[in-house]
Amino acid sequence: MNIVAHDLKSPLNRITGLASIMEIESALSSKQQEYLTMIKEATNAGSNLIIDLLDVNAMEENAGAPLIKTFDLNSLLHDRVNSFKVSAQLKSIQLEISNSLSASFRSDPDYLNRIIDNLVSNAIKFSPKNQILLSLD
Repeated sequence: MNIVAHDLKSPLNRITGLASIMEIESALSSKQQEYLTMIKEATNAGSNLIIDLLDVNAMEENAGAPLIKTFDLNSLLHDRVNSFKVSAQLKSIQLEISNSLSASFRSDPDYLNRIIDNLVSNAIKFSPKNQILLSLD
């Protein structure tokens, strides 16, 4: 399942990347911009569906038990937020992290990645221009 998911996600990620480059480097008409947004939303929905399938598969294999590990929370947050920099820049949004929690954290990093991805993605999608602050103080 993981191999199939990776094989399905790769072309979707390439399409999203190319669409982002087109958005940055091209002077698009409003209609073309609308189509490009639709392409990005469709590929994002496909990627999310694949992630959901992987989650269901992982839960079935692990009987739904999260895999608790100790990891560096600051590093995880910065990695996740950095993956959204291009999307944020396209909306003139500055992403910022405020975190006073200790660097060592125990949780399931895969589930936490998914939660942060959904939160940041929705914040970018539904926020006006300016700044989004991810605060864990």
